[in-house]
Amino acid sequence: MRYEEQLKLVKGSIIASCREKISEYWGTELFDMWLTIDANYHLTSIYKNKFKEHFAKYMDTDVESILWDAGNNTICALNAFISYKKYCYDHNPDTEDAALDDVLQFIEMFISEQMEDFSDWSDTISMAMFQESPEAEESA
Repeated sequence: MRYEEQLKLVKGSIIASCREKISEYWGTELFDMWLTIDANYHLTSIYKNKFKEHFAKYMDTDVESILWDAGNNTICALNAFISYKKYCYDHNPDTEDAALDDVLQFIEMFISEQMEDFSDWSDTISMAMFQESPEAEESA
């Protein structure tokens, strides 16, 4: 399977797993605590583990560092989105507070855009895969 196809599978898997993890804690008294303490571990592990499922052979410390940053960026974006929705609600009660559907839709859009840029973050995986592909042999 080509790099782009595998990356698409990874992206879908990361989105589904992050949505599932957020849904697990949403609406509980533990959500804010989870977001502050455990989300860092959970979401960054999702990124790392989902990439390892498809690209373990090609991963190095640079890629793992990028994935760690991507997971942390997702948490920061999630916090910012929820804070923004709370601010809007507090200052204008006619607006809606953050609902789970809003949060999940935001996370899906954020991760989708983030993954679109992944090939720009690190060429390690795509270059290694290309060098092993039939296309590389044909162009040699």
